[in-house]
Amino acid sequence: MSDLTTSAHAKVLFARLMTHGRLRQLRLLVAMEDLGSIARAAASIHLSQSAATQAVGDLERLLDVKLFDRHARGIRATLAGQALIAAARGTLASLMGAAESLSALQRGASGTLRLGAIPAASYTLLPPLLEVFCVDHPNVHLEVKEDAGNALLPLLLAEQLDAVFCRAPSSLPAGFAFTPLLADDVVVIGAASHPMAGKSNVSLQSMADSRWVMPTINIEVRAIFDAVVLRSFPEAQFLMVSTVSVPVLEGLLQQGNAATICPRSVSKGLLANPRICLLDVTLPARLPPLSPLGVAYRESNPAESLQN
Repeated sequence: MSDLTTSAHAKVLFARLMTHGRLRQLRLLVAMEDLGSIARAAASIHLSQSAATQAVGDLERLLDVKLFDRHARGIRATLAGQALIAAARGTLASLMGAAESLSALQRGASGTLRLGAIPAASYTLLPPLLEVFCVDHPNVHLEVKEDAGNALLPLLLAEQLDAVFCRAPSSLPAGFAFTPLLADDVVVIGAASHPMAGKSNVSLQSMADSRWVMPTINIEVRAIFDAVVLRSFPEAQFLMVSTVSVPVLEGLLQQGNAATICPRSVSKGLLANPRICLLDVTLPARLPPLSPLGVAYRESNPAESLQN
């Protein structure tokens, strides 16, 4: 590499992609990773194998990197390929979202409202709000993206979302606001077959033999989990999965003596499953607080439909 700084070199590569890259190449990269074969990937997007091979070669020469390695069972993306494919997936997803918005507008929608929501908000805040909203604004096309707050808030700041239903951020730039809508706290839930299921006033030490599902890092409930479980049980057993996906969590909690600490807002949906139950565990009195659920939005230019 030349003596260009990393930032300057990145700008050079970006300029090359903007000048010579094509959307079909991005589709091809994603298909190659998903299918593990250039022949199957080419067929899936209606390209000949020779055209696909040339398209990948053109990209590799353009960026001066190798994107795929060949092996006995097909192909595997290199680290450079993985980085470009991750960006390609995001780009294609954004374009699909734009296409859906355009389609809705062409079919008579009066506008589009783009919302982000963390899983806790999806379970508690959004259903009743959207029910009313859809009655009052039947011609507004809604797009809802679910993810962790630290992934959604940057999209709000970049004007890619109109509002984010999340926990109170520690700070927001000038021009943005957060309105709290629902207080929340934490509970312990686990498998209905858990040895402590159905018992009252369970001491925390009685949970020592549980297999814990650890909340993913960078969400508020993880700090509470660490303060309770990791501090009380240094040798705790874990199901080695960390996720913000409620369906995945629901599946994990059905295993034997599985348990976790989760927001009460999320537990309400999980407890609809008869194989999961609330565990009446007495938690320490002083725990890190769980911020309220609410909505973050741009003050200077909030969506008209959201204001209403």
